[in-house]
Amino acid sequence: VGASRSDDKEKKPQNDLAEQHKDADDEESTTKSDTLDTELFGVAVDGKSLRGAIKQDGRCVHLFSAMTHTERVVIAQNEVSHKTNEIKAFRPLLEDMDLSGVVVTADAMHAQRDHAEFLVTEKHADFVLQVKENQPSLYNAISTLEETAFSQHYSETNKGHGRYETRSIQVSSALDGLLSFPHVAQVIRIERTVDDLKTGDELSTETAYYVTSLEETRASKAKLLGFIRQHWGIENALHWVRDATMGEDRSKVRSGSAPRALATLRNLVISILRLAGVTNIAKGLRSGSRNPARALALLAL
Repeated sequence: VGASRSDDKEKKPQNDLAEQHKDADDEESTTKSDTLDTELFGVAVDGKSLRGAIKQDGRCVHLFSAMTHTERVVIAQNEVSHKTNEIKAFRPLLEDMDLSGVVVTADAMHAQRDHAEFLVTEKHADFVLQVKENQPSLYNAISTLEETAFSQHYSETNKGHGRYETRSIQVSSALDGLLSFPHVAQVIRIERTVDDLKTGDELSTETAYYVTSLEETRASKAKLLGFIRQHWGIENALHWVRDATMGEDRSKVRSGSAPRALATLRNLVISILRLAGVTNIAKGLRSGSRNPARALALLAL
């Protein structure tokens, strides 16, 4: 599966919140948010190239995975053929899964009409999909909305690494120009600002847009922001751990299905440790390697 590095410290996921606050003008109450959000469950889909597994044609093996937001456990993984791409791999990854009541999150590559139709109509799921310029008409329809079309702000701030990072969310149900994208209930605007902790100087600011099938009556702004932040946990909690802790990108295994099989074993080990409450995967691997009885106990053997 791969050896852990000597450093006990895993990279701290940047989407963990150290503190949260609401803007003074935000009228959403905690009680309302709790009521709205209790039945929602998120699954992130994202791809990763195995940089050491280079085929004879010079292409890396590319895997496409689905991971739960809360437990951060991989529940599906497929290899993407070099003759296709992640867009065509989306349905095969999810079509055999029960997604009723699940909110699927994905990056801008998957802001596809077919994906939205598949999730809502066939899988009885919901979606939160990022929108970028690769979908120009959709992006322009959202990015040119008047300020008055958006709700009041809801913001969350975390402090760490010498900086404050604030994400502010607004939503809008002004859907003119968006009706060709199926099942959109709201559009989302996220403003991310990073300030220097010592000086208070603004270091960077950026704006991102999303579409969701979740109506205002089903998901609070806090929950929507949580879905967006948790989506990127697949990078820190899975891809980074497989690379830095388990040495995946250093592996030169490339024949047949071996790269995917080894990645599946890595996913399995990470998932078992996380479900057992282990927060430092490197430390958990060393603990199991020093005393195999501990590893067997995790498997109830």
